[in-house]
Amino acid sequence: MLKIEIPDIDKMIFVATCPRSGSSALTRCLVGCGAFVGSHKAKPLNPLGFYENQEINRIFNFTWIRTGHLPGLATRRKAAEAGEMPNIEFLRERVALALYLDGYRGGTAAFKHALYMFYAEQIQQAFPDALWILPIRDSEEIMDSMHRAEMVDDRLQAIYKLQQFKAGYELVRKTCSNVMEIHTSRLIKDGDTREFEQICKAGGLEFNAEVVAKSLDKSLWNRTAFEIKEAKAKAEGKPPPVRPSQMPDGLYPIGQLDGPVINAGQEN
Repeated sequence: MLKIEIPDIDKMIFVATCPRSGSSALTRCLVGCGAFVGSHKAKPLNPLGFYENQEINRIFNFTWIRTGHLPGLATRRKAAEAGEMPNIEFLRERVALALYLDGYRGGTAAFKHALYMFYAEQIQQAFPDALWILPIRDSEEIMDSMHRAEMVDDRLQAIYKLQQFKAGYELVRKTCSNVMEIHTSRLIKDGDTREFEQICKAGGLEFNAEVVAKSLDKSLWNRTAFEIKEAKAKAEGKPPPVRPSQMPDGLYPIGQLDGPVINAGQEN
């Protein structure tokens, strides 16, 4: 019989997150200072990477779907508040296996994702020694950034969305034993690393100021929808989108990436 020895995780960091809170940049800094995240993807919103391990995502998501729950943040919040989150068997062992198969061989590992804050009670049981990090950013700035990135249609939608994430943060604060906060605006915009240095110390990481500085990109802090489309076009090797102000009279872009077309009624 073939047997595989899976080492336990030495130290685990969970990054609770809210969209546009600076959590991706924060996790990128953690990786730069020695944290293991494993395979992750980039999207136009964050072209340097979201730093969300897809295999660990599936551990949570598979259990959620298998038990008949609907997708979405609000449904997870309601289930958590009602004490009805589905049980994930062997959570620590499954996370350790996913990380090991992805290349983890010891040290501090980190997992960042928004939806699974509502599994905080089970995560605390499986990882009682884990460090939780809450990225903090001004609510108005978050909602403004959501609007710029076309993640919401209006302010009411932004407020509702933000409320769900704030509920996740409160659950982590109430449930987990080792929680630290970091004001990401100070780190990313001002270059103030004092809070981040404390996180590195608590997480068993070696703070490296030069690496942290290289990991931060202020231009991603408040990207507009057009800038996101530009990044998407570049990543896909397509021509850049054309701004309306650069278009000849009567020509308008459709889908931005498909190029200009003649507007109906203005062919001549």
